[in-house]
Amino acid sequence: LNGLGKKPFCKELAECNYSTPCLCWFVSALHRMDLDSLLNALQTTQQQKSYVRLSERNVVELVLKLKQLGLFGEELLHTINGKEYITTDRLKADIAAALRQAGGRLELTELPALVGVDLVHCEKQAALIVAESSGTALGAQGELITTQYFDSLAAEVNDLLQESGVLSLADLAITYALNTELLRSTISSRMGTVIHGQLEGSLLYTPAYVSNIKAQLRGALRGTTIPVALNTLVKELGLDSFGSSIGMVSQLVDELITEGAVKGSTKGGGGNWVPTIYTAAQQQAVTGFYQQNGWVAYDLVRKAGISNEKTYLKQNFPEGLALDTVYVSSTIISQVEASVNETLRSTSWLDVSTILPPAMSATDVATLLDKCLDAGKDIAQHPGQVLATTCIVSTALITVVKDKAEVHAVLEADKAAADRRKSAATASTSAPSSNGAGSAAGIASVAKKGVAVKDANDSDDDWSMGSKKGKKGKAGGANKAKAKSSSSSSNTGAAGGKQQKGAATGDGRTALSLQALTQLVLQLYPDMEDAGPSGALAKGVAEQIRPAAVAAYQQALESAFTSTAEARRKAKDAAVKALEEQYGLLQLYEHGCKLLQVCLLGSKWRTCNCC
Repeated sequence: LNGLGKKPFCKELAECNYSTPCLCWFVSALHRMDLDSLLNALQTTQQQKSYVRLSERNVVELVLKLKQLGLFGEELLHTINGKEYITTDRLKADIAAALRQAGGRLELTELPALVGVDLVHCEKQAALIVAESSGTALGAQGELITTQYFDSLAAEVNDLLQESGVLSLADLAITYALNTELLRSTISSRMGTVIHGQLEGSLLYTPAYVSNIKAQLRGALRGTTIPVALNTLVKELGLDSFGSSIGMVSQLVDELITEGAVKGSTKGGGGNWVPTIYTAAQQQAVTGFYQQNGWVAYDLVRKAGISNEKTYLKQNFPEGLALDTVYVSSTIISQVEASVNETLRSTSWLDVSTILPPAMSATDVATLLDKCLDAGKDIAQHPGQVLATTCIVSTALITVVKDKAEVHAVLEADKAAADRRKSAATASTSAPSSNGAGSAAGIASVAKKGVAVKDANDSDDDWSMGSKKGKKGKAGGANKAKAKSSSSSSNTGAAGGKQQKGAATGDGRTALSLQALTQLVLQLYPDMEDAGPSGALAKGVAEQIRPAAVAAYQQALESAFTSTAEARRKAKDAAVKALEEQYGLLQLYEHGCKLLQVCLLGSKWRTCNCC
């Protein structure tokens, strides 16, 4: 402290002998000196023997005072034990040295014990080291890791890889306590340089190991004769460690197929192996079935492992016809055409489904039948109708059944007419008869009313089938009741009209119903009972003939009623004519009787001119 001057700065300094100056004077003296002077003074002081030592407390106070004055910044840090101070640069250098000593990988939680500084300051300096390293160091998972560590790790991994042939990234991540993605990026960046192998998915393997696996797969695939799943094959070969990468196995199989080492194909996204010998056997089975039977179902083709079955069959059998569920050959089509033509030329019918495979649906049968009808040569000369979807019926057969139905309708019409006449007769006999019909006056009255009776009975000329005719019958009964002037007779006539209506309409509707005509068809052709889907052929034929049968019934009923009315008219005309003749004779006899009476009263037994 020589040369600093002896001017006192405090009361204590004025009384001291310069052996123990106060701290205030010492700080003030340092403040007035520049840095070079301080360095020179420090060097001189260090070379001389000190007669006075500063206590730890004095040093702490001195450092704190210097920091308050701004001579020291935040770069000065105290250690954990509080007995030492360290700068940030020194701390960063110590951390870098500790990282090198640890082999390039060091946990941040270990730094406080190594450098003696709080963890917060260590983390800050570690971040600076990473930022200034230009990629040679990084912080991950609470650790400092350098590229030298990753290089040594890659060398170790390569040694393990060459020894075992295959490594799993998951196992390596557990062994080295690293994140899988970080480990993957580290290994990927050093593939081909430090690590000699291939990385596929989560597996790391060597070319020698791949060659070994490929050889095992080649032998196994050559020995298979049926489709097999690749993952099952890998388990059977004992390649479970390699089975996690089924994509790689599929890739090796594809390479074997390309090289011609194995014959087959992969399906199901590369997860299944189908050998060529199996495909050839299945295709041969399909071909044999088709050639033997003339048809093949698409389900059978799909079970044989053939996709796009319609395209496959069309390419291999171009002469066939593709339907919805089966593929039929031209032979089947020719047989159906021949059967259809024979049916149309004769008075018969044919259910085409009975001569076709049972695997064909009703839609397929209808489609094939339409095709045969379009291609038939005898359709114009011998037409027919398709009924019940799968049946062909010749027009001649329909005509025969129609004639039978018309005859049946005429018989039913005759029965209805007879029932009506019987009902009318019953109604007429129930009416009361008039009294005094034997007198001349009564006969004359009947004769005078002959024309009126004829006109009243002419309403029967229009009797026919239907409710309208029944109403006429009811009106006739009412007229009879009115002529007789009896209420009981009126009720009887109304009842007779209702009976006539039932006789004319009820029996026809029942006899010509669809069910009745179906039974008529089955009586003529009993073998139609089970023809068509659910035995619908007989009903279809009945639907075809019913309009003609109904028309024949109505015509026959009208003819029966018309002929009966005509006969009644003729009978009534003859009766009226005879009655008029007898009435004239009666009038002549009456006049003669009157003249004879006058002559006898005027002169006895005198001959007169009239006599």
